[in-house]
Amino acid sequence: MFDNTYSKKILIVMYTSLLSLLPLCTSYAVDKPASEVFKKWLNYQQIIPDVNLASMKDNLSPVFFNIVKMRYQKHIPEVTYLNPFLSSCTAGHINEFGCNFSEPYDPVFIENFRQFYTLIEHDISGLFDFFKQHQFAQADQIKNEEGANANNIIDQYSTLMSLFFANPNQFIEYVCTFAVANRLYEFCFNPKTWPQFNHMLIEKKEYPYARFLYSIIWQTLAGIGWKHWHEESLKSLQQKAAQGNRIIYIAGGSDIYQLIKAGIYNITNIDPQLPTQPQYYAEGWDWILYGNAAEPQAGIGDRIIFNFEDKNIVMKRTRFVCHPETFQARLASGEIIQLNCCTTEWSIFENDNFVGTYVLERRPCQQDDFIPKEHQTLLMSFNELFFISAPAGMGGWGIDITRLPNNLEIIIKQLRKPVTKSMLGNMRLATLLNFSDFKFISLGTCIN
Repeated sequence: MFDNTYSKKILIVMYTSLLSLLPLCTSYAVDKPASEVFKKWLNYQQIIPDVNLASMKDNLSPVFFNIVKMRYQKHIPEVTYLNPFLSSCTAGHINEFGCNFSEPYDPVFIENFRQFYTLIEHDISGLFDFFKQHQFAQADQIKNEEGANANNIIDQYSTLMSLFFANPNQFIEYVCTFAVANRLYEFCFNPKTWPQFNHMLIEKKEYPYARFLYSIIWQTLAGIGWKHWHEESLKSLQQKAAQGNRIIYIAGGSDIYQLIKAGIYNITNIDPQLPTQPQYYAEGWDWILYGNAAEPQAGIGDRIIFNFEDKNIVMKRTRFVCHPETFQARLASGEIIQLNCCTTEWSIFENDNFVGTYVLERRPCQQDDFIPKEHQTLLMSFNELFFISAPAGMGGWGIDITRLPNNLEIIIKQLRKPVTKSMLGNMRLATLLNFSDFKFISLGTCIN
Protein backbone atom coordinates (compact mmCIF):
# COMPACT_ATOMS: atom_id res chain seq x y z
CA MET A 1 0.00 0.00 0.00
CA PHE A 2 1.15 3.56 -0.79
CA ASP A 3 1.06 6.05 2.06
CA ASN A 4 -1.25 9.07 1.79
CA THR A 5 1.58 11.52 1.11
CA TYR A 6 2.81 9.55 -1.91
CA SER A 7 -0.73 9.14 -3.25
CA LYS A 8 -1.33 12.87 -3.00
CA LYS A 9 1.87 13.55 -4.96
CA ILE A 10 0.73 11.18 -7.72
CA LEU A 11 -2.65 12.89 -7.91
CA ILE A 12 -1.05 16.33 -8.08
CA VAL A 13 1.25 15.25 -10.94
CA MET A 14 -1.69 13.72 -12.83
CA TYR A 15 -3.84 16.82 -12.30
CA THR A 16 -1.02 19.11 -13.42
CA SER A 17 -0.51 16.99 -16.55
CA LEU A 18 -4.18 17.20 -17.40
CA LEU A 19 -4.17 20.96 -16.95
CA SER A 20 -1.25 21.23 -19.34
CA LEU A 21 -3.33 19.52 -22.02
CA LEU A 22 -6.36 21.78 -21.66
CA PRO A 23 -5.04 24.56 -23.92
CA LEU A 24 -4.67 22.01 -26.71
CA CYS A 25 -8.33 21.07 -26.40
CA THR A 26 -9.99 24.36 -25.62
CA SER A 27 -7.87 27.51 -25.76
CA TYR A 28 -7.09 27.28 -29.44
CA ALA A 29 -10.53 26.12 -30.60
CA VAL A 30 -12.00 28.43 -33.22
CA ASP A 31 -15.56 28.88 -34.48
CA LYS A 32 -15.99 29.82 -38.14
CA PRO A 33 -19.18 30.34 -40.14
CA ALA A 34 -19.61 28.02 -43.13
CA SER A 35 -20.11 31.15 -45.23
CA GLU A 36 -16.45 32.01 -44.54
CA VAL A 37 -14.95 28.53 -44.83
CA PHE A 38 -16.84 27.70 -48.05
CA LYS A 39 -17.16 31.21 -49.46
CA LYS A 40 -15.78 30.19 -52.85
CA TRP A 41 -18.33 27.42 -53.27
CA LEU A 42 -21.18 29.68 -52.19
CA ASN A 43 -20.11 32.33 -54.70
CA TYR A 44 -20.05 30.26 -57.86
CA GLN A 45 -21.12 26.66 -57.27
CA GLN A 46 -24.54 25.74 -58.64
CA ILE A 47 -26.80 22.71 -58.63
CA ILE A 48 -27.80 22.00 -62.22
CA PRO A 49 -31.18 20.33 -62.82
CA ASP A 50 -31.83 17.98 -65.68
CA VAL A 51 -34.06 19.20 -68.50
CA ASN A 52 -35.98 17.59 -71.35
CA LEU A 53 -34.11 18.95 -74.36
CA ALA A 54 -37.00 18.11 -76.68
CA SER A 55 -39.00 20.81 -74.90
CA MET A 56 -36.63 23.43 -76.35
CA LYS A 57 -38.68 23.28 -79.56
CA ASP A 58 -41.15 25.51 -77.70
CA ASN A 59 -38.38 28.12 -77.37
CA LEU A 60 -38.39 29.10 -81.06
CA SER A 61 -39.65 32.63 -80.56
CA PRO A 62 -38.63 35.96 -82.18
CA VAL A 63 -36.42 36.58 -79.12
CA PHE A 64 -34.62 33.27 -79.77
CA PHE A 65 -34.00 34.04 -83.45
CA ASN A 66 -32.73 37.51 -82.61
CA ILE A 67 -30.19 36.11 -80.14
CA VAL A 68 -29.07 33.51 -82.71
CA LYS A 69 -28.58 36.27 -85.29
CA MET A 70 -26.52 38.50 -82.97
CA ARG A 71 -24.49 35.59 -81.64
CA TYR A 72 -23.71 34.26 -85.11
CA GLN A 73 -22.60 37.70 -86.31
CA LYS A 74 -20.35 38.06 -83.28
CA HIS A 75 -18.76 34.63 -83.70
CA ILE A 76 -18.53 34.21 -87.46
CA PRO A 77 -14.77 33.40 -87.34
CA GLU A 78 -15.34 30.55 -84.89
CA VAL A 79 -17.92 28.77 -87.07
CA THR A 80 -16.69 29.60 -90.58
CA TYR A 81 -16.05 25.94 -91.44
CA LEU A 82 -19.50 24.95 -90.13
CA ASN A 83 -21.27 27.27 -92.57
CA PRO A 84 -22.41 24.47 -94.93
CA PHE A 85 -24.03 22.73 -91.95
CA LEU A 86 -25.58 25.93 -90.58
CA SER A 87 -26.82 26.97 -94.01
CA SER A 88 -28.54 23.64 -94.48
CA CYS A 89 -30.03 23.62 -90.97
CA THR A 90 -31.37 27.16 -91.30
CA ALA A 91 -32.66 26.67 -94.84
CA GLY A 92 -30.34 29.41 -96.07
CA HIS A 93 -31.01 32.01 -93.35
CA ILE A 94 -27.30 31.57 -92.65
CA ASN A 95 -25.34 31.41 -95.91
CA GLU A 96 -21.96 32.11 -97.50
CA PHE A 97 -22.72 35.83 -97.62
CA GLY A 98 -23.69 36.21 -93.96
CA CYS A 99 -27.17 35.80 -92.47
CA ASN A 100 -30.72 36.91 -93.11
CA PHE A 101 -32.97 36.53 -90.11
CA SER A 102 -35.93 38.48 -91.30
CA GLU A 103 -39.43 37.10 -90.89
CA PRO A 104 -41.15 35.00 -91.98
CA TYR A 105 -38.72 32.21 -91.13
CA ASP A 106 -38.66 29.29 -93.51
CA PRO A 107 -40.75 26.44 -92.00
CA VAL A 108 -37.92 24.04 -92.90
CA PHE A 109 -35.59 26.08 -90.65
CA ILE A 110 -37.98 25.74 -87.73
CA GLU A 111 -38.61 22.05 -88.37
CA ASN A 112 -34.87 21.31 -88.55
CA PHE A 113 -34.28 22.87 -85.15
CA ARG A 114 -37.24 21.01 -83.67
CA GLN A 115 -35.84 17.77 -85.04
CA PHE A 116 -32.42 18.55 -83.58
CA TYR A 117 -33.89 18.97 -80.07
CA THR A 118 -35.86 15.73 -80.31
CA LEU A 119 -32.85 13.75 -81.52
CA ILE A 120 -30.40 15.08 -78.95
CA GLU A 121 -32.85 14.11 -76.20
CA HIS A 122 -33.94 10.71 -77.47
CA ASP A 123 -31.63 9.43 -80.22
CA ILE A 124 -27.98 10.53 -80.35
CA SER A 125 -27.29 7.98 -83.08
CA GLY A 126 -30.02 9.61 -85.14
CA LEU A 127 -28.49 13.01 -84.36
CA PHE A 128 -25.36 12.06 -86.30
CA ASP A 129 -27.50 10.95 -89.23
CA PHE A 130 -29.07 14.42 -89.02
CA PHE A 131 -25.58 15.97 -89.04
CA LYS A 132 -24.60 14.02 -92.15
CA GLN A 133 -27.86 14.91 -93.87
CA HIS A 134 -27.07 18.61 -93.28
CA GLN A 135 -23.48 18.59 -94.58
CA PHE A 136 -21.55 18.32 -91.33
CA ALA A 137 -17.94 17.10 -91.68
CA GLN A 138 -17.39 18.43 -95.19
CA ALA A 139 -13.92 18.35 -96.78
CA ASP A 140 -13.01 21.93 -95.78
CA GLN A 141 -14.06 21.29 -92.20
CA ILE A 142 -12.04 18.07 -92.00
CA LYS A 143 -8.95 19.72 -93.50
CA ASN A 144 -9.18 22.75 -91.21
CA GLU A 145 -9.47 20.67 -88.06
CA GLU A 146 -6.41 18.58 -88.93
CA GLY A 147 -4.10 21.52 -88.35
CA ALA A 148 -6.21 23.59 -85.97
CA ASN A 149 -5.45 24.44 -82.38
CA ALA A 150 -7.57 22.33 -80.02
CA ASN A 151 -8.87 25.45 -78.26
CA ASN A 152 -10.17 26.79 -81.58
CA ILE A 153 -11.99 23.53 -82.26
CA ILE A 154 -13.54 23.61 -78.79
CA ASP A 155 -14.65 27.21 -79.39
CA GLN A 156 -16.16 26.19 -82.72
CA TYR A 157 -18.38 23.50 -81.25
CA SER A 158 -19.20 25.46 -78.09
CA THR A 159 -20.39 28.30 -80.31
CA LEU A 160 -22.48 25.85 -82.34
CA MET A 161 -24.28 24.68 -79.19
CA SER A 162 -24.78 28.27 -78.09
CA LEU A 163 -26.70 28.90 -81.33
CA PHE A 164 -29.02 25.95 -80.86
CA PHE A 165 -29.69 26.77 -77.20
CA ALA A 166 -29.69 30.57 -77.34
CA ASN A 167 -31.66 31.99 -74.43
CA PRO A 168 -31.86 35.40 -72.74
CA ASN A 169 -31.48 33.56 -69.42
CA GLN A 170 -27.84 32.40 -69.23
CA PHE A 171 -28.59 29.87 -66.49
CA ILE A 172 -31.26 28.15 -68.61
CA GLU A 173 -28.83 28.07 -71.51
CA TYR A 174 -26.16 26.47 -69.31
CA VAL A 175 -28.68 23.96 -67.94
CA CYS A 176 -29.37 22.88 -71.53
CA THR A 177 -25.67 22.56 -72.36
CA PHE A 178 -25.15 20.52 -69.17
CA ALA A 179 -27.95 18.19 -70.26
CA VAL A 180 -26.43 17.90 -73.74
CA ALA A 181 -23.02 16.96 -72.29
CA ASN A 182 -24.61 14.29 -70.12
CA ARG A 183 -26.37 12.69 -73.06
CA LEU A 184 -23.27 12.84 -75.23
CA TYR A 185 -21.17 11.22 -72.49
CA GLU A 186 -23.72 8.42 -72.17
CA PHE A 187 -23.68 7.89 -75.93
CA CYS A 188 -19.89 7.67 -76.03
CA PHE A 189 -19.32 5.19 -73.22
CA ASN A 190 -22.52 3.25 -72.63
CA PRO A 191 -21.86 -0.34 -73.84
CA LYS A 192 -24.87 -0.19 -76.19
CA THR A 193 -23.62 2.80 -78.19
CA TRP A 194 -19.87 2.57 -77.53
CA PRO A 195 -19.21 0.72 -80.85
CA GLN A 196 -20.50 3.76 -82.78
CA PHE A 197 -18.24 6.13 -80.88
CA ASN A 198 -15.34 3.69 -81.15
CA HIS A 199 -15.78 3.81 -84.95
CA MET A 200 -15.57 7.62 -84.85
CA LEU A 201 -12.20 7.38 -83.08
CA ILE A 202 -10.84 5.01 -85.72
CA GLU A 203 -12.22 6.36 -89.00
CA LYS A 204 -10.53 9.65 -89.95
CA LYS A 205 -13.48 11.01 -91.89
CA GLU A 206 -15.51 10.62 -88.68
CA TYR A 207 -13.04 12.63 -86.57
CA PRO A 208 -15.13 15.86 -86.63
CA TYR A 209 -17.96 13.99 -84.90
CA ALA A 210 -15.58 12.69 -82.24
CA ARG A 211 -14.09 16.18 -81.76
CA PHE A 212 -17.58 17.60 -81.40
CA LEU A 213 -18.35 15.03 -78.70
CA TYR A 214 -15.09 15.53 -76.80
CA SER A 215 -15.31 19.33 -77.03
CA ILE A 216 -18.80 19.58 -75.53
CA ILE A 217 -18.21 16.90 -72.89
CA TRP A 218 -14.88 18.30 -71.69
CA GLN A 219 -15.80 21.99 -71.87
CA THR A 220 -19.10 21.53 -70.03
CA LEU A 221 -18.32 18.86 -67.45
CA ALA A 222 -14.64 19.47 -66.72
CA GLY A 223 -13.44 22.79 -68.11
CA ILE A 224 -16.34 24.86 -66.74
CA GLY A 225 -18.49 22.36 -64.88
CA TRP A 226 -15.86 20.96 -62.49
CA LYS A 227 -17.32 23.12 -59.72
CA HIS A 228 -21.02 22.34 -60.24
CA TRP A 229 -23.25 19.52 -59.05
CA HIS A 230 -25.88 17.72 -61.07
CA GLU A 231 -29.15 17.71 -59.15
CA GLU A 232 -29.69 14.02 -59.92
CA SER A 233 -26.30 13.01 -58.47
CA LEU A 234 -27.17 14.77 -55.19
CA LYS A 235 -30.55 13.03 -55.12
CA SER A 236 -28.85 9.65 -55.62
CA LEU A 237 -26.45 10.40 -52.78
CA GLN A 238 -29.33 11.41 -50.51
CA GLN A 239 -31.05 8.10 -51.22
CA LYS A 240 -27.88 6.13 -50.49
CA ALA A 241 -27.29 8.08 -47.27
CA ALA A 242 -30.90 7.45 -46.18
CA GLN A 243 -30.21 3.72 -46.62
CA GLY A 244 -27.32 4.01 -44.16
CA ASN A 245 -24.47 4.24 -46.67
CA ARG A 246 -21.30 6.18 -46.02
CA ILE A 247 -20.24 8.35 -48.96
CA ILE A 248 -16.62 7.77 -50.03
CA TYR A 249 -15.68 10.94 -51.91
CA ILE A 250 -12.45 10.24 -53.79
CA ALA A 251 -10.31 13.25 -54.74
CA GLY A 252 -13.07 15.56 -53.55
CA GLY A 253 -10.88 18.40 -52.31
CA SER A 254 -12.95 20.28 -49.73
CA ASP A 255 -16.17 20.20 -51.73
CA ILE A 256 -18.63 19.11 -49.04
CA TYR A 257 -20.92 22.14 -48.60
CA GLN A 258 -23.69 20.82 -50.87
CA LEU A 259 -23.47 17.37 -49.28
CA ILE A 260 -23.96 18.81 -45.80
CA LYS A 261 -26.79 21.03 -47.04
CA ALA A 262 -28.46 17.96 -48.59
CA GLY A 263 -28.43 16.16 -45.23
CA ILE A 264 -25.56 13.80 -46.07
CA TYR A 265 -23.56 13.54 -42.86
CA ASN A 266 -21.40 10.42 -43.10
CA ILE A 267 -18.61 11.23 -45.54
CA THR A 268 -15.04 10.02 -46.01
CA ASN A 269 -13.00 12.25 -48.28
CA ILE A 270 -9.76 10.79 -49.73
CA ASP A 271 -7.63 13.54 -51.24
CA PRO A 272 -3.91 14.44 -51.23
CA GLN A 273 -4.78 18.10 -50.52
CA LEU A 274 -1.93 19.41 -52.65
CA PRO A 275 -0.82 22.93 -51.69
CA THR A 276 -0.66 23.90 -55.39
CA GLN A 277 -4.43 23.50 -55.82
CA PRO A 278 -5.98 26.20 -53.59
CA GLN A 279 -8.06 27.56 -56.48
CA TYR A 280 -9.92 24.23 -56.56
CA TYR A 281 -10.43 24.01 -52.79
CA ALA A 282 -12.44 26.04 -50.31
CA GLU A 283 -10.68 29.12 -48.89
CA GLY A 284 -10.21 27.32 -45.58
CA TRP A 285 -8.97 24.02 -47.01
CA ASP A 286 -5.81 23.89 -44.87
CA TRP A 287 -7.75 24.95 -41.75
CA ILE A 288 -10.30 22.19 -42.45
CA LEU A 289 -7.39 19.76 -42.68
CA TYR A 290 -5.44 20.58 -39.53
CA GLY A 291 -6.54 23.81 -37.89
CA ASN A 292 -3.76 26.07 -36.71
CA ALA A 293 -0.85 25.41 -39.09
CA ALA A 294 1.73 26.03 -36.37
CA GLU A 295 0.22 23.53 -33.93
CA PRO A 296 -2.01 21.05 -35.73
CA GLN A 297 -3.43 19.48 -32.56
CA ALA A 298 -4.57 22.93 -31.50
CA GLY A 299 -7.41 22.53 -33.97
CA ILE A 300 -9.22 20.01 -31.76
CA GLY A 301 -12.53 21.59 -30.81
CA ASP A 302 -12.72 23.89 -33.87
CA ARG A 303 -16.26 24.30 -35.17
CA ILE A 304 -17.87 25.17 -38.51
CA ILE A 305 -21.33 26.67 -38.11
CA PHE A 306 -23.92 26.19 -40.89
CA ASN A 307 -27.08 28.27 -40.67
CA PHE A 308 -29.60 26.82 -43.10
CA GLU A 309 -33.21 27.95 -43.23
CA ASP A 310 -34.54 24.65 -41.92
CA LYS A 311 -31.77 23.46 -39.60
CA ASN A 312 -28.59 24.38 -37.77
CA ILE A 313 -25.56 22.21 -38.45
CA VAL A 314 -22.32 22.25 -36.47
CA MET A 315 -19.17 20.41 -37.48
CA LYS A 316 -16.69 19.96 -34.61
CA ARG A 317 -13.13 18.73 -35.07
CA THR A 318 -12.72 15.78 -32.72
CA ARG A 319 -9.59 14.02 -33.99
CA PHE A 320 -6.40 14.71 -35.88
CA VAL A 321 -3.66 12.15 -36.56
CA CYS A 322 -0.47 12.80 -38.47
CA HIS A 323 0.71 9.40 -39.70
CA PRO A 324 4.37 8.40 -40.11
CA GLU A 325 3.67 7.31 -43.70
CA THR A 326 4.45 9.81 -46.44
CA PHE A 327 3.54 10.03 -50.11
CA GLN A 328 5.04 11.68 -53.15
CA ALA A 329 3.04 13.78 -55.59
CA ARG A 330 4.20 14.87 -59.02
CA LEU A 331 2.89 18.31 -59.90
CA ALA A 332 2.02 19.54 -63.39
CA SER A 333 5.30 21.45 -63.36
CA GLY A 334 7.19 18.16 -63.00
CA GLU A 335 8.23 18.93 -59.43
CA ILE A 336 7.87 16.08 -56.94
CA ILE A 337 6.84 16.94 -53.40
CA GLN A 338 6.58 14.74 -50.31
CA LEU A 339 3.75 15.06 -47.79
CA ASN A 340 2.70 13.27 -44.61
CA CYS A 341 -0.47 11.22 -44.62
CA CYS A 342 -2.90 12.44 -41.99
CA THR A 343 -6.50 11.98 -40.88
CA THR A 344 -8.89 14.64 -39.64
CA GLU A 345 -12.29 13.79 -38.18
CA TRP A 346 -15.17 16.19 -37.71
CA SER A 347 -18.28 15.19 -35.74
CA ILE A 348 -21.50 16.57 -37.20
CA PHE A 349 -24.45 17.76 -35.12
CA GLU A 350 -27.90 18.74 -36.38
CA ASN A 351 -29.84 20.88 -33.92
CA ASP A 352 -27.43 19.65 -31.18
CA ASN A 353 -27.96 15.97 -32.05
CA PHE A 354 -24.98 13.90 -33.25
CA VAL A 355 -25.76 12.73 -36.81
CA GLY A 356 -22.47 11.61 -38.37
CA THR A 357 -18.82 12.25 -39.14
CA TYR A 358 -16.78 13.82 -41.90
CA VAL A 359 -13.38 12.12 -42.18
CA LEU A 360 -10.69 13.69 -44.36
CA GLU A 361 -7.85 11.31 -45.25
CA ARG A 362 -4.90 13.16 -46.74
CA ARG A 363 -3.39 10.62 -49.12
CA PRO A 364 -3.61 9.53 -52.76
CA CYS A 365 -6.37 7.11 -53.67
CA GLN A 366 -5.44 3.47 -54.22
CA GLN A 367 -6.87 0.33 -55.81
CA ASP A 368 -8.78 -0.84 -52.74
CA ASP A 369 -10.64 2.46 -52.49
CA PHE A 370 -12.58 1.47 -55.62
CA ILE A 371 -13.81 -1.77 -54.10
CA PRO A 372 -16.66 -0.40 -51.98
CA LYS A 373 -17.42 -2.15 -48.73
CA GLU A 374 -20.92 -2.89 -47.54
CA HIS A 375 -22.93 0.27 -46.90
CA GLN A 376 -20.53 2.46 -48.88
CA THR A 377 -21.18 4.56 -51.99
CA LEU A 378 -18.40 5.92 -54.19
CA LEU A 379 -18.42 9.53 -55.37
CA MET A 380 -16.07 11.41 -57.71
CA SER A 381 -15.95 14.52 -59.86
CA PHE A 382 -15.91 14.17 -63.66
CA ASN A 383 -12.42 15.58 -64.13
CA GLU A 384 -10.91 13.05 -61.72
CA LEU A 385 -12.89 10.22 -63.33
CA PHE A 386 -10.60 10.51 -66.35
CA PHE A 387 -7.51 9.79 -64.23
CA ILE A 388 -9.09 6.59 -62.95
CA SER A 389 -9.86 5.43 -66.48
CA ALA A 390 -6.52 6.46 -68.02
CA PRO A 391 -3.54 4.08 -68.05
CA ALA A 392 -0.69 4.99 -65.71
CA GLY A 393 1.60 5.88 -68.63
CA MET A 394 -0.95 8.41 -69.93
CA GLY A 395 -1.44 10.41 -66.77
CA GLY A 396 -3.64 7.90 -64.98
CA TRP A 397 -3.48 7.06 -61.29
CA GLY A 398 -2.53 3.41 -61.74
CA ILE A 399 -5.96 1.88 -61.07
CA ASP A 400 -6.40 -1.58 -62.64
CA ILE A 401 -9.94 -1.47 -64.02
CA THR A 402 -9.99 -5.21 -64.68
CA ARG A 403 -9.72 -5.89 -60.93
CA LEU A 404 -12.77 -3.78 -60.08
CA PRO A 405 -16.04 -5.55 -59.23
CA ASN A 406 -18.41 -6.05 -62.16
CA ASN A 407 -21.27 -4.40 -60.28
CA LEU A 408 -19.23 -1.25 -59.59
CA GLU A 409 -21.11 2.04 -59.71
CA ILE A 410 -19.60 5.46 -59.07
CA ILE A 411 -21.79 8.51 -58.65
CA ILE A 412 -20.23 11.40 -60.56
CA LYS A 413 -20.80 14.94 -59.34
CA GLN A 414 -21.67 16.32 -62.81
CA LEU A 415 -23.54 13.31 -64.23
CA ARG A 416 -27.20 12.39 -63.92
CA LYS A 417 -26.45 8.64 -63.93
CA PRO A 418 -23.72 6.59 -62.20
CA VAL A 419 -20.70 5.32 -64.13
CA THR A 420 -20.17 1.56 -64.33
CA LYS A 421 -17.10 -0.64 -64.72
CA SER A 422 -17.85 -1.24 -68.41
CA MET A 423 -18.06 2.53 -69.02
CA LEU A 424 -14.68 2.98 -67.31
CA GLY A 425 -13.26 0.28 -69.58
CA ASN A 426 -14.60 2.06 -72.65
CA MET A 427 -13.11 5.33 -71.44
CA ARG A 428 -9.74 3.60 -71.14
CA LEU A 429 -9.98 2.24 -74.68
CA ALA A 430 -10.92 5.71 -75.94
CA THR A 431 -7.88 7.17 -74.17
CA LEU A 432 -5.62 4.64 -75.89
CA LEU A 433 -7.13 5.44 -79.29
CA ASN A 434 -6.81 9.15 -78.62
CA PHE A 435 -3.14 8.74 -77.73
CA SER A 436 -2.29 6.56 -80.74
CA ASP A 437 -4.43 7.95 -83.57
CA PHE A 438 -7.12 10.51 -82.77
CA LYS A 439 -4.72 12.84 -80.91
CA PHE A 440 -7.20 15.37 -79.53
CA ILE A 441 -7.84 16.64 -76.00
CA SER A 442 -8.21 14.35 -72.98
CA LEU A 443 -11.47 14.33 -71.05
CA GLY A 444 -9.61 15.32 -67.88
CA THR A 445 -7.17 18.07 -67.08
CA CYS A 446 -4.25 17.88 -64.70
CA ILE A 447 -4.67 20.78 -62.25
CA ASN A 448 -1.77 20.25 -59.83
